[in-house]
Amino acid sequence: MAPSSRPSLPLVDIALAPTRLVVEVLQALPRLADGLENLGSVLAALDRIAEFEVYLDRIASFGRTLDQLAGLSDSLAAVAESTKGLGALTDAVDQLEHAAAELTRAVQPLQGVAQRIARIGRRSDQPTP
Repeated sequence: MAPSSRPSLPLVDIALAPTRLVVEVLQALPRLADGLENLGSVLAALDRIAEFEVYLDRIASFGRTLDQLAGLSDSLAAVAESTKGLGALTDAVDQLEHAAAELTRAVQPLQGVAQRIARIGRRSDQPTP
């Protein structure tokens, strides 16, 4: 067999590779253009999502506020319970004031008696002439 004058198949593939590459790139250009057009709308959507970050932070702070409100609710229940105790304390103070007033009225006559006894005692300590 005589050697063939036709170039071998691998050499043809190597020679045609740049042409095939250019054809594939040209075929991909419409898809690339569509992708670039969609990229604008994707970027706009990402910007809107980034704007929501501020609102999400606010919503997260509401969660902390709600937790604090739950604690405050417990505190208010304790204050309400304390208020009941304050009512009883007020009644006790009123009774104590009433008892102190009665004691003062009862002691006033005794003070006069004590003063008379003190005078009698001083007179009895004085030498008689």
